[in-house]
Amino acid sequence: MRALVAAGLTPGAALTLTRVDPALGTLTLTLAGGSLTLALAVAAQVHVHGGAE
Repeated sequence: MRALVAAGLTPGAALTLTRVDPALGTLTLTLAGGSLTLALAVAAQVHVHGGAE
């Protein structure tokens, strides 16, 4: 959890999903702090939804 916070993946953070690689079991996000690659199993534990416009 600390690594996600350190990378800027916190509640309300703006992010863009830039890549999903099923063969490697990863996805890559772009955040204000740079990019972050997560295992799909970890990403499944993080709930992301669109914010109010």
